[in-house]
Amino acid sequence: MNGNRGTAGVLLLFAAGAFAAVSAAQVTTTTPPSPANARCPVMIDEPVDPAFTTTYQGKVIGFCCDKCLAKFVANPDRYAARLAGLLDGEPKTPPDHQPANDTSHSLNGAGSGDDDVHPGREHNHAEDDHAGTMTGESPDEGHRHEHSAEQRDGFVFRLMAWLGKFHPPAVNFPIAMICGAALAELLLIRTGKPLFAHAGRFCLWVGALGAVGAGVLGWFFAGFHLVDESWILTTHRWLGTTTAAWSVLILVVGERFVRGPDTRRTTYRIVLFLGATFVTVTGFFGGSLIYGLTHYAW
Repeated sequence: MNGNRGTAGVLLLFAAGAFAAVSAAQVTTTTPPSPANARCPVMIDEPVDPAFTTTYQGKVIGFCCDKCLAKFVANPDRYAARLAGLLDGEPKTPPDHQPANDTSHSLNGAGSGDDDVHPGREHNHAEDDHAGTMTGESPDEGHRHEHSAEQRDGFVFRLMAWLGKFHPPAVNFPIAMICGAALAELLLIRTGKPLFAHAGRFCLWVGALGAVGAGVLGWFFAGFHLVDESWILTTHRWLGTTTAAWSVLILVVGERFVRGPDTRRTTYRIVLFLGATFVTVTGFFGGSLIYGLTHYAW
């Protein structure tokens, strides 16, 4: 009897300790770090919304909306000098508002990036970012109009912005699974073993559903814009959308022809291998947004 009580006591102590450890871990991991800046580095007149953050040079940087976050991620060097000024408590003039003959924009002797080398480029960015300038509306006014519309969306807009943060990890599933389905099909061609047909079908289902989900999250993450400031982001956006639609086509063709004769399966293989190419190229441009196009240069 005493032995049973002693064992029960040890188990209770163990359970209490485990519960305390889990509680402490939850407290320390669920509290997100606060942004290092108080105002948006893209629209310096706007306060930071903690719902839109990214990590840059080891610091958590906040933004006022999803569009500003996407613009910064697409080209952080363009806003580096302004961000440095915000972190130092000295907001810098936005690049879109620099005088045409001012090429000496710097901070502590360091240039602001490609704006120093290409004077007048700010005007081109303004034209690309806001078509409203053709109607007499300034870039800031167009952006503030968007902010007004976003504020009316309320909870729905915040929910989409939060869900969009899951886009980067979600893209791993379609990339891996669709490429895995293509690899399984190649092994089936080489060996003729039915095992690879079943494996490929499983990978295709997971990859196709993952591609659709990642595509939707990508629009939430980068905002609902047809053309972005960065051509890399625009290319990634539409390649990703095409890949999501193509993955559904692969799934439909695969379920229709997977058990058919080899002549019908050839159509499935062509569509599958094209889909694997699409998802790989899309992933490359997605990585280029962070690491640049020359990341894999020899």
